Amino acid sequence: MAQINLKIEGMDKLVGKFKQIGGIPKKHVTSASKKAMNPVLKKAKANAPEDTGDLKKGMKLVGEKSSRGKTKKVYRIVFDREYNEVFQKKNAEGKVTSNGPRILIINESLLEGCS
Repeated sequence: MAQINLKIEGMDKLVGKFKQIGGIPKKHVTSASKKAMNPVLKKAKANAPEDTGDLKKGMKLVGEKSSRGKTKKVYRIVFDREYNEVFQKKNAEGKVTSNGPRILIINESLLEGCS
């Protein structure tokens, strides 16, 4: 078996920075993460195909916290539940159910030019 020797310079500094980040108040991290996701949402909407326009109108940001409560809030792009009739299939009774994931998978082409 090959042995690997690895030397990391500045590891103490890096660990210190992670500890500092952990001490930042949640409200600041939450607002920063929402601001960081706004350009992603805007670009995804701009690059979405537009047959009826429902895809663009149906995308929104949703903030989520961990069930453990110790982590900061994060944001993701989901479909707005108001558009369930558009985005979900009807069941055997002809009703749209709200069960199941609401995750929007973003294709790389939707994010072209977003950095």
